[in-house]
Amino acid sequence: MFWSAWKRDKAALEAKKPSEDRSAAPARSAADAPASSAAKLDSLPPEHLPRTAKPRILIWAKSVPESDLLKTRLRALTIKFDLHFTSSAEDINRLANAGGCDGVIVALTTEKGSEVDFLRQIIVIRPGAFRLVRAADRKLIQVLGNDPFTHHVPLDPEPETWENILDRCVLMRTWMETPSLKSLIGKMRKLPTLPRVYTRVVDELNSPEASLAKVAEIVAEDPVVTAKLIQLVNSSFFGLKQPIVSPTDAVMFLGADRVKGLILVARVFSQFDAKQIASLELDQLWNHAMKTGAYAQSIAKWEAKDPRVTGTAFTAGLLHDVGKLMLAGNLPDEYRSVIEISKRDQIPICAAEMQVFGTTHAELGGVLMGLWGLPLELVQSVGWHHAPDLSGDRKFTVLTAVHAANAIASESGEGGARKKIFDADYLAHVGLSDRRNQWRQVCGIEPDPKDDAVAGKSKK
Repeated sequence: MFWSAWKRDKAALEAKKPSEDRSAAPARSAADAPASSAAKLDSLPPEHLPRTAKPRILIWAKSVPESDLLKTRLRALTIKFDLHFTSSAEDINRLANAGGCDGVIVALTTEKGSEVDFLRQIIVIRPGAFRLVRAADRKLIQVLGNDPFTHHVPLDPEPETWENILDRCVLMRTWMETPSLKSLIGKMRKLPTLPRVYTRVVDELNSPEASLAKVAEIVAEDPVVTAKLIQLVNSSFFGLKQPIVSPTDAVMFLGADRVKGLILVARVFSQFDAKQIASLELDQLWNHAMKTGAYAQSIAKWEAKDPRVTGTAFTAGLLHDVGKLMLAGNLPDEYRSVIEISKRDQIPICAAEMQVFGTTHAELGGVLMGLWGLPLELVQSVGWHHAPDLSGDRKFTVLTAVHAANAIASESGEGGARKKIFDADYLAHVGLSDRRNQWRQVCGIEPDPKDDAVAGKSKK
């Protein structure tokens, strides 16, 4: 989990003494990525290292009994979070003003009242704090305007769900507090917004009477998404013999998981001027996104055999490079410099981005996923797809699938040269060092004889 990674990374840093003799260590270039975990931490400036203090979270319930119930249900989370419960407007304001907070959770039942006033006030008092609104209807948070730190959550999630939600919010806040990333986000003239059609599709799929036919009707109302879906389903990637021309047929062919992911990525692509992002070679970027999504889905299906994990892996794979679009679309001149540096010095794009921006497209994309209120697994998979070992994972996750899929999709690059971007340390920590050739075969790629002594033999 996220917090175990923080503690581990802090311990690794404290173990390094100033007098430590590193003269014997061989020189490494940026092209040697991925490096060891210690080297990764060494390469990060102090501003990139996460803090380890417990986040202070204020929870305002509707009544004393509800506050007591939440306190009982969330008791286990006090190991990771400094939780304060109240049912009083006076108390919540006192706590926010006196001790500050990293986030607030507020129950909301109407569009007016002291709860709404408090949420508007906390935006001014603690602008960096995340705000979670417990409400039966997600539309209630619209009274607060378009605020990237405000997210709707169910009225009564399970404790495990609360842990996931809070982890995601803390992760997003940590990224947002990084000076270089904050500075970069401040330069973004255009941040892609979560498509309304996406939330409607998700709501439909979560309804008791969900149907793909209704999803198709919703998609058909958005001409941009409809055009992109039909273009995609007729691309060479799917190799259909007969073209599909209607959104209904496209949705039926693609299925729910693919439709959700493609809605997001189609909207992001459509929100930027093609001339400004010409340096990215859009066709190549799009094909890489599709490959990574498909490979991540195949790997997740092979390893996890969980439809939820499989669907999330596809979406995360599709969106893993969305930060590149944001950088090229908002800072075209600077991003052309990134590409020139990458080609000139023969280093990965993310290393060149670090030189120019002090952060990378992965972190920026992870923040966008958080701003959209998407699941923690998706936020982490996008934000850490180049440095998965920072996650603290000790088993297969969606991040594993996306990291592996991106590595495999990048291997068959220009000239057919294999690019070694698997994180060997991470694979060792999750106990999957021998899986690389199996994953290649699952993705329909020829195995590499230099990898995995037991290529193609599952240890399951």
